[in-house]
Amino acid sequence: MKRTHPLCAIILCALAAAQIQVQAQTREAFPESAEPAPVQLSPPAADGSEAPARSTTSGFPAIVNKPFIVFNEGVTGAWVTRVITQSGRSNFVFRDFLGGAFLTLETKNMEPLDSMVRLSVYYPLSYSFNKHPQVSKNMFNFAFDLFAAPVFQLNMWNFVRFNLAPGLHFLYQMGDRWNYIDLGIGGMAGVEMPIARRWTLKINGYLSFDYGNFGTNRDMEPYDYVWQYQLDLGIRYSKKAPNRYSYIPSKRTDADDLADQLLKEREKQAKKEAKAASKAEKSN
Repeated sequence: MKRTHPLCAIILCALAAAQIQVQAQTREAFPESAEPAPVQLSPPAADGSEAPARSTTSGFPAIVNKPFIVFNEGVTGAWVTRVITQSGRSNFVFRDFLGGAFLTLETKNMEPLDSMVRLSVYYPLSYSFNKHPQVSKNMFNFAFDLFAAPVFQLNMWNFVRFNLAPGLHFLYQMGDRWNYIDLGIGGMAGVEMPIARRWTLKINGYLSFDYGNFGTNRDMEPYDYVWQYQLDLGIRYSKKAPNRYSYIPSKRTDADDLADQLLKEREKQAKKEAKAASKAEKSN
């Protein structure tokens, strides 16, 4: 058997060492080719369920169902009663009926509770004092009403949903004699009926008990009791909060809505990338 020359053995060892060094430099230059680092998973929950996914940027649990706002609008009526108690005779009772329109902002997917803010604008239609009709001297009277509260929804049936909302109430009313400012607490009880996939009929009733002496009447005509009833008939059209069950069946499904949402997000991302590329070209 032919022996290897010592010089050849030295050359072979040098070539092998050079090859090992080149491979190490290649791994450093291209870390993707190296073996991936082990991923540390979140420990399972105490009840054995899977741990929630975490955001790659913040490290907090990722929000799967993002909060959003829906709008409800329609017509409304209000019955306002103001009472001044009297001793030895009947009380002074002032009643106003107002008609107008409302707009409600309602949150969805908020934790722990959804909430609502309702703004309504009214025009006084009739007045009465101790059940005797009164004639208004100013035709430019108006009123606006504000109600804010958390919303509790009871989904007992698929085709009827009940809402309850205890909250704060504010009313400003411009009258012939005074500018009324009422502030107090109230509550809402309503029902939702899904007409179609994106259309919902809403009927809400409100009751509030207010302190009615913040306005210009506080010195000359303070009231002992003030309360108010309101009734809303409204509609909601929403793409983000479709009705899974509705009186009018729809061919669209949740998968169709999700596909449309993903398409819009991709178009939005493409516009951002195009805008960033145009800025980079201008800077160069």
